[in-house]
Amino acid sequence: MHNDLRYKYNHDKFQDAHITFVAMVLMNHGFDEDVVIAGLLHDVVEDTVASIEDVEKKFGKRVAELVAAETVDQTIEWEERQYLMQDNVRNAEPDVKAIKTADMIHQLNLFSDETSEH
Repeated sequence: MHNDLRYKYNHDKFQDAHITFVAMVLMNHGFDEDVVIAGLLHDVVEDTVASIEDVEKKFGKRVAELVAAETVDQTIEWEERQYLMQDNVRNAEPDVKAIKTADMIHQLNLFSDETSEH
């Protein structure tokens, strides 16, 4: 589903590096298979035509629940989405917090790479 998907803000970079990084961080920190798979799929509903139902059919209920907890409606304005994500994570179970943390670590690395080039 992520095949050839590129970052919205930098079309020169493929998103598969990001989702792989998130999954590897989770795997390296001993999270179970469902959490690692959810880490790999954490952006799939936001960035592709896939639905939570598609995720559940292919990967099971637990993975779908974790992905759903990470998914924010992309039709909402950016600033409001940020507040919703913060609220979601604040009230989330530890596995969801771990996925979001791995996501944010890589986002910070990407941002750092972008700003250091200028």
